[in-house]
Amino acid sequence: MTPEIAQKGVDLWIEHIKEEPNYKNYSVILYGGEPLLNINTLKSVVYYIEKLERTKLSMPLRIMLDTNGSFIDEELAIFLRHHNIEVTVGCDGPKEINDIYRIDNKGKGTFTRTKKAIDLLVKNRVKVFASVAIVPESIGKIDNIVQFFQEIGVEKIGFNILRGRFLRLVHPEIDLERYYEQVARAMIQSFQNRKDKGYEYQMQKRFDTFNEKHFFPIDCGGYGNQLVIHPDGGISNCPFLLKTFGNVKTVGKNFRIWNVSVVKEWRKQLPAYNPNCRNCKVADICGGGCPWNALQTEGSLFKIDKAICVLNQRIFDTFFQHED
Repeated sequence: MTPEIAQKGVDLWIEHIKEEPNYKNYSVILYGGEPLLNINTLKSVVYYIEKLERTKLSMPLRIMLDTNGSFIDEELAIFLRHHNIEVTVGCDGPKEINDIYRIDNKGKGTFTRTKKAIDLLVKNRVKVFASVAIVPESIGKIDNIVQFFQEIGVEKIGFNILRGRFLRLVHPEIDLERYYEQVARAMIQSFQNRKDKGYEYQMQKRFDTFNEKHFFPIDCGGYGNQLVIHPDGGISNCPFLLKTFGNVKTVGKNFRIWNVSVVKEWRKQLPAYNPNCRNCKVADICGGGCPWNALQTEGSLFKIDKAICVLNQRIFDTFFQHED
C-alpha cells in the first residue's frame, strides 16, 4: 500500500464517521500481513491522522497496530509510545505452546523474537495486547497462558477460536464441534478462576452483554461497521475476502459500506434478525460470529458460525440459565 492509498482510505473512513459524531470508540487498525514491512506508509498514515485530529476532527481516534513483533526495536517502540499507538502482538503463550504453530519460513519457532518485542514495548510504556489462538494442544493450559501474559506486562489478551481451514490442515481428523465445545468450556472455566474478569476480551465482552442485559453485540465488522482498505485501494467489509466493492481512487464521498447489497445481506444473518435462529434462547444477545468462518467450514457466508454459537450457548448455560 502506498501512502496515497492509505490517506484516501482514511479520508473515506472520515466521511463514514461524520454520520455518528457522538460515538466515542472509533479505531484505525493497521494490519497486513505484517504492517511493519511497510513502515513508510505506516508512519505517513499516523502523521496524517494526527493532522486531521488537529484540523478537522472533534474526536480523538484510537490507532492500533497488529504485528507479529519481528520488526519491533527500541526506536520503533519509542515512536509507538510517542504517538500513543496500541499494539496487538500475535502470540499463543509460553514457548512450548507458541512454537507449535507460530514458526518462521525456516521452520523455527518465533517465541524468542516475539517475547523480545513484547519486552521492548512494555519497557517503553506502550499498551500491549496479545492475540492468542487456542490450538488443540493448549486447551488444557489456558490458565497458565493467562498467567504468563500477566506476568510479562501484557495489558489484556483476546482468545481466538481457530477458524477456517487451518484446523483441517494441521489436524485433518479433528472433530470441529468437539473442539469448539472444549474451547468454550476451557474459556469459561478460566474466566471463573480469575479475579480480573476483564483481562480476557472475548469472555469479558460476552459476559458484560449477558450480565448487563445489553441488546446483542456485533462479533464481526463485516456486518457494516468497518471499512477495509486493501493495498491496491480496493474497498471491502472483510479483510479475508478478496471481493471488493469499489476503489478509494474512484468512489465518491457518498460511498457507504453499509449500503452495499452484500453487506445488507450479511446484516440479515445476525441472530436477532435471522429466522433460523428464532427459537434459540440466546439469539437476542448473540453477535453472529464470523461469516468467513461459516464460509470456510460450512460452505456459505450465510450459514451459522458454529464456533461462536457453541460459546454463547455454554456461557448462557453456565451463568444465566436459572436467572429470571
